[in-house]
Order: sequence, then structure tokens, then C-alpha cells
Amino acid sequence: MKNVEILDKDFNRLCWMTNEPEKGLHFYGDKLSTTIDSGVYTLEFRVPKRISDGTHNKKMAHLKENNYLRFQNRQNVPILMSIKHIVDNRNEKSVYAEDVSISLINSVIDGMETPTEPQSIEYYLTPVLDKTGFLIGNNESIDKKILELSGYQNALERVRHIIHSFEMEFYFRVEFTDLKDPQFYIHIVQQRLEGDLGFRISSDDVVREIERTVNTDNIITKLIVRGRAKEVESTAEVEEETKQEEPKNNYVEAVIAESMRIKDMRLPYKWGGNGLSGFDCSGFVSWCFRTANYPGYPTAGRPNTYSVWNGEHSSHFTKISKADLKRGDIIMYDTKYVKTRPNHVGIYLGNDQVIHTGDPNGIIQGAHTMEVVGYLRVKGG
Repeated sequence: MKNVEILDKDFNRLCWMTNEPEKGLHFYGDKLSTTIDSGVYTLEFRVPKRISDGTHNKKMAHLKENNYLRFQNRQNVPILMSIKHIVDNRNEKSVYAEDVSISLINSVIDGMETPTEPQSIEYYLTPVLDKTGFLIGNNESIDKKILELSGYQNALERVRHIIHSFEMEFYFRVEFTDLKDPQFYIHIVQQRLEGDLGFRISSDDVVREIERTVNTDNIITKLIVRGRAKEVESTAEVEEETKQEEPKNNYVEAVIAESMRIKDMRLPYKWGGNGLSGFDCSGFVSWCFRTANYPGYPTAGRPNTYSVWNGEHSSHFTKISKADLKRGDIIMYDTKYVKTRPNHVGIYLGNDQVIHTGDPNGIIQGAHTMEVVGYLRVKGG
């Protein structure tokens, strides 16, 4: 990352971040990644709590949830991210941020009337982007199609569906002008093809678990690749990178972000509660997953500890082992308050921490301080 600025909610610069402690807030262990499917970036890094620079603590105060990070990646593409989650460890803070594009178009929209004649991609995207602050930037699509877009849908999911239906790819870009407020664009580009359908490698992408034959030059140079590649047989097998952390799941991060938002509201515990007047444990978990539009999470009925473990909603989940536990998985507990098992549930945050409900809502504590019955993962995630 280059020239990292911390901005407040009005995009005013608060301080700089740098790996040179005397010039700004020191950070390390930074990992910036993106995926083709989402078109958005995620970021994580660490900051030491104490350092010799006397202004360090003052600068550290600017590093808080909902402030912005503005910087350039290795290809000088400007990126704007929102700080979503901060884990306070003993000697450092772990910071997680996501592309503001996720929240800007994370609204629910109605279906649209199916046209009688084939239409361009702009015809379908324009009403989705209306009032989101996004504009269509570069557009390499020349096709026209008839798409059926009925029913309610998350705006970002609608964008993906439309662009993929036109067999295109997309990415977000933010541009700052002389004015303070940024302008957001969606750029639509042709898919990269190498015999079989391939993938786009953009700067700072984390490439893992590659399961097909590709041209290794695309990975080594780490350039933004556009257009249709000449179809030649690749002669190089790309070896799977070993023992690297998996890319962050944007849906998981949306679940975690919502759980932190609810925690900060300090709502009362409410038996059977599943709304902003108060939550119980299963109501809290369901609210976070449903608000994040998590794929595969049950949308019908009210999931509870019994129904997700062995009951009517259990088909939506996979039981996993402790060794397979990942951030965003669900942990089932036995608190001994009632006879049925499991009788309590929480969302795993990673680093052996879980967030669950109590009084007040949104308690973060060790994931294994209560008796664990088992672990679940949503099948669609």
C-alpha cells in the first residue's frame, strides 16, 4: 500500500500511516486482497500499541471503526476502505477494513419489468445504481439481451447477476477530484479467456487454491488484464501455494460487521427477541446473517439452536470439526440452563474469540470458555 491516509466520516484527513514510525502511524502485516466475483477489496493489518514515537497514541486514536482509509495499491489504483472491525490484542491491534463499495450498494431493490426487446447492460444497471452514488465508468459490453429480474434482491447481487449474465467482469474504482467528496465508478470489462474460462489477476490479488492450468506470466507480473486473450495451450502448471491464509469472505465480514454494530448499540437481552428492541442468542445470529444477505442461510421461519442443529433448518448447515473452524462459523454451546442441547449459539470471530448475546447484547469472549456442543458452517457461504 502507498500513501495511506486515515480520514474521518467527512473525508477529512486525520493522519498518515507509514512503515516509518517517525513519520506516521506504524503498521505491519498488511494483506490487501480482492476476488473477481465480488469486485471489492478487503484489507487487514496490525498496529503496535506502544512505540517510541510520542505522538503514536494520539495517532492511534484515529484508528477506529467507520473511519476511512485512502491509499493507492501497487498499480497506483486509488482505493477507499472503511474500517469495520478492530481486535484489541495484548501488544497490538488487528484491523480489518473493506471496500466502501460493499456498503454503498448494500441496499435491497425491487424487481424490474422484463423488456420485450433485447437491451444493453446500461439499461439494467442504471436503475440499480440510482441513488447509490455509483456511475458506470468504462464499459466494454456491446451485447443486448433480455433479462428477467423479478423479486427483491440485494443491489450488489443484482449488479453481479446482470454483469455475469452479459459474460463480463467488473471492478470498482474511486476517484478523488479537487472537491473533497469522492466519485465511485463500476468498470465493466470482458472476461479473460485461456481456452477454458480463466480469471482476472489484478494488482494485490491474493492467488490461492488454483485448480486449473493457466499462464503463469499472468500471476508473476500481477497486472490488470483486460479483454480476450489469444487462445493458446498453456504449458505451465501453477502449483498451489502452501499454508497461506484464505482470502477474506466478504459475506463473512458483513456478518461480523453487523454483529459489531449491534454490540455497540448495547441493546438489552430479550428472550425470543430477534429485532432492535432486543435479541436472544439465536435471534442475534440470524439477524446478522440475514442482514448480510449471507448465501444459503435460511430465510424462512425463525432459526433457533435446536432447528439449526438437528431440526427443520439443519439442512442449511454443515457440521464441522474444531480443526476446520473459520471466522464466521457458528458455535453451538450447552450453558446447562436448560436440559436441551445445544441451548446457546455464537458467531466465531477468529483468534479463539466468539461474539454472542447476553446482558447487554454483543459479548465478545473466548470461544471455548463455555461447553461446546459442536460447530456449524452455512452451506452456501
